[in-house]
Amino acid sequence: MNPAGLDVNIKEGGFSIKTVDEVVEWRAQFGVSNSEVLISRLRDKRPVAVVSCVFQHSPLVFVTRQSTGITHPQDLIGKRVKMTRASRDLELHAMLFAEGVNLDQFELIDGPGKKDYFFDPHIDAASTYVTNEPYYFTEKGVPFNIIRPSAYGVDFYSAAMGQR
Repeated sequence: MNPAGLDVNIKEGGFSIKTVDEVVEWRAQFGVSNSEVLISRLRDKRPVAVVSCVFQHSPLVFVTRQSTGITHPQDLIGKRVKMTRASRDLELHAMLFAEGVNLDQFELIDGPGKKDYFFDPHIDAASTYVTNEPYYFTEKGVPFNIIRPSAYGVDFYSAAMGQR
């Protein structure tokens, strides 16, 4: 037990970790996720409930090197974009849809992101969390742009969830 009286085990997440599954299958009592919580609840009728909103706005954004000239969702047309087709990037999908950009209008490089992708000259934009990953650009002195779904009317919470 720690001084606050809490008996807590914090487990690291990652691209291959499905937070909703971790909670529903009792490998965790609580989890931090994004809109996947709602999608899972609606699609699968899984017994999860939002416990708290961790971020008032989703931290999920696109980041581009300033040299690409990409500053708006429409600029992604014809480009190479690193993101996932999974619900994990739902906010980005919703923004693209709202702005009239279909996933088949650019080359979608599906799968988990890695720090090296930001500097790969063959990738024009990447989904990322604004909370920490733009720092990689700052650290290397590389100017960058951020495309925020909230700037285009798509504004989701990021939430903590637990079993119902």
